[in-house]
Amino acid sequence: MKGSTPAEQLLPPPPPPQSATLTTYPWSVALVAALYATASFALVRSLATALRTEPLFPDAFATVAASPWALATLADFGVGVAAAAAYMVVREAYDDDAAAAAAAANDEGLLGADAVPPRRGGLPWTARAAGWTVATCCLGNPVVCVYAVTKMVARRGVSAGLLPAAGADGGAGDGRRDDALAPPARRSWPLLVLVAASMMGLAFGAVCLWAGLVEGAAGWTYLRTHPWVTATFLDNAVGLAVSGTYLWVRERGSGGWRRGAWMGALLAGGNGAIAAYVATLAMEGMRGGEGAAAVVLGRRRRTE
Repeated sequence: MKGSTPAEQLLPPPPPPQSATLTTYPWSVALVAALYATASFALVRSLATALRTEPLFPDAFATVAASPWALATLADFGVGVAAAAAYMVVREAYDDDAAAAAAAANDEGLLGADAVPPRRGGLPWTARAAGWTVATCCLGNPVVCVYAVTKMVARRGVSAGLLPAAGADGGAGDGRRDDALAPPARRSWPLLVLVAASMMGLAFGAVCLWAGLVEGAAGWTYLRTHPWVTATFLDNAVGLAVSGTYLWVRERGSGGWRRGAWMGALLAGGNGAIAAYVATLAMEGMRGGEGAAAVVLGRRRRTE
């Protein structure tokens, strides 16, 4: 290599610089956070009304169990929590792995003098993911909003925060398109996720079909007139706001018709559409043979 010392020739070439104007938009984080806060405020008001109307134990559960559509709303919440938990597991493992890699590169002097490697959390990623999941189950989808916004703030952008493994052009964002899963786990995760997502989607669809046949349109009146059912419905809406943001940024570049179709499915089918989308992620992993982080935290690959 002309003009370089023997020591410099032994080092791997530095990764190409990314365009900050394409990968970080701090103002967009504030906009999305305001949207989430507005939706969460409506949910909190509904919960306050529900608590004034009837106690949580046991009346709220009896109210939900009395209506098929209310049970469908609760099933919708369960599917959404499962999808959010899957993302949190993949994301927390990725963050630990990326932090370890950056720290090792920093120790080797491969990072620039002004580069600050990401810090690893005090707890292992399994504990962090479990904590966020339990909090979501107990406190609802506003917890998912907080989780998403913290990631966006850390990366100074909506797309960069939700998809750290994707660059501005859909390529590698951190110089990484893989994760630390062992080869057997990398081979098995798509099938496991596909089976789980398909079962949840079919079960949710069956509950909705049952509710439509048994209760029909009268179920929507029940939903509006019973505060705890209304609160559960609004909780789902808050979660769908986060899911819609993820879907929107991940499908960038795949074509406006595809984006619009998935957003329409999200509005019409709730978390049933999210189960279907998770199934497509699993199929991407099967075709590409990639790790979960590369698929879940990267943009959809363009097909030639």
